[in-house]
Amino acid sequence: MIAALTSLTSRPPRPTPPGPPGLPLLGSALEFRRDPFGFLERIARDHGDIVHSHFLGHQLYMVCDPRHVEQVLVARRDRYTKDRFLRGLHVVLGQGLLLSEGGLWKQQRRLMAPAFAHRHVGGYARTITACADQHAAALRPGVTDIGAAMMHLALDIALRALFGSDTSSDADAAQIGVAVTAIGEHFADLVTTPFPLPRWVPTPGHRALRRAVALLDALVARILATRRAAPPVPEDSPHDLLGMLLAARADDGTGMPDRQLRDEVLTLLLAGHETTAHALTFALHLLARHPEIDAALADERAALGGPPTLADVPRLQLHEQVMLEAMRLYPPVATLGREALEADEIAGYPIPRGAIVVMSQWVVHRDARHYPDPGRFHPARWTPEFRRQLPRLAYFPFGGGQRVCIGEAFAMLEARLALAVLLAHHRVRPTTDAPLQVHAAITLRPRHPVHLRIEPRQVTHG
Repeated sequence: MIAALTSLTSRPPRPTPPGPPGLPLLGSALEFRRDPFGFLERIARDHGDIVHSHFLGHQLYMVCDPRHVEQVLVARRDRYTKDRFLRGLHVVLGQGLLLSEGGLWKQQRRLMAPAFAHRHVGGYARTITACADQHAAALRPGVTDIGAAMMHLALDIALRALFGSDTSSDADAAQIGVAVTAIGEHFADLVTTPFPLPRWVPTPGHRALRRAVALLDALVARILATRRAAPPVPEDSPHDLLGMLLAARADDGTGMPDRQLRDEVLTLLLAGHETTAHALTFALHLLARHPEIDAALADERAALGGPPTLADVPRLQLHEQVMLEAMRLYPPVATLGREALEADEIAGYPIPRGAIVVMSQWVVHRDARHYPDPGRFHPARWTPEFRRQLPRLAYFPFGGGQRVCIGEAFAMLEARLALAVLLAHHRVRPTTDAPLQVHAAITLRPRHPVHLRIEPRQVTHG
């Protein structure tokens, strides 16, 4: 017995995954800050499917095998929570669906799910196409900041389809763009600054964050006041998301508290327009450099014989492939983090409690084991056969598991229909041969404005 106990206690410690050495205290933070995605690609290439690093005093484990991504997001999801960096966004988003946990999250998810069910999402199609047609008609030939144009379009679609609100003005869209940028920069600082100053210190960044939150609070207050002042919606009329939130009642008959309403509306407004806007921007950037694919899209659109409707969506197969491929190369959310609530084990390596597990869509989506010629924009790869053989969670632009984005079906419908309408009006052409530079914030964003040349396309239908 003593010999057996001695042999157990004398076993060597379990190994730590390989990874970059890093610097004292900072770990790999400086390398990540200089070139986030180059750094992630390099450590995956150099060290394999699970990489250990130190990051501002925290232990990080990046997993690159879809099976390990599935373990964290699906099989053992109860052992993990949103990581501490993302939780820092509570100052903006409060306890909205993105950040809430436990019973509150389950309650709110259950409440909002019907608004995104297939029977309701289909009803948004007319709003999407009408909005896209209006914005496409407003685009003028010449060089355009296509990112700003897509941000305004996606904002209008979210306001009208999800919240039944009026469309925004150019000034509204510009202000919201500034606010979103300030929030993204705040998040980037949280992730990469070794010793962030308290938010009460009046730095330029903190002042910009306070202005951003105040502007967005005013927008949400306007949305809620407008809806509450409107006549009641008839019982048999379709309800948008905001209508469902306002009608929700707890067991004691009380409605959702105003603070929770604010958090949910703001979370879904930001998540519901920014990611789609960036996805469309990246898709149009890629199409501008691939005129042969643009021409094929025009043929698919013309074959409909009129403006696209919900019934036409299954016929927009190439449009769907283009969006899938654009989000493979430029996933709107390029990394996910989860913090271990208890010790776990991945690929034989121990994951201590409190460690952060990073899953990078950017890295996994560019893995040649799953995507031949991974750097190439090749929408035709997305055949039914290819999708069937792709490992689960080798493609996860909307996350995965129980916390998968609630608006996935809405976003894909919006992207396909908006792309079809926009390209029925216009061709897009590049203005430079320079490669696209991206920036890691809450979402994946172009580092600089994406300028494309807009050329009118002869509209023969609708």
